[in-house]
Amino acid sequence: MALDPGQVRKPETIGDTAYSPADAHAAFENRHPPPKWLLLAESRALGELALTSALWPWLQLAPRGDGHPVVVMPGLATSDGSTRIMRTFLSGLGYKVQGWYQGYNYPGRSDSG
Repeated sequence: MALDPGQVRKPETIGDTAYSPADAHAAFENRHPPPKWLLLAESRALGELALTSALWPWLQLAPRGDGHPVVVMPGLATSDGSTRIMRTFLSGLGYKVQGWYQGYNYPGRSDSG
């Protein structure tokens, strides 16, 4: 939609704060890369996988389930693949386990069409 000369585009409002396209552009231009030490957090997953494998026999001593259904939802920005180990564990305990089968879990999703 084109604006007539002299017409001012109103900023979008989120809550009580108004944001304009210029604000978004300035925020994009002024961003900084995250600190390098945050990369260590990504490698934590390998340690957790190794620890889970080492503790698997001990985890099998958990109380058995009664067969009722359990839906395991993935964390933010992940999918059912990230819950595979937990679903396998719960299934081995006797629960009827289901993933959420909705793809990636993003905030503000609208599947209503």
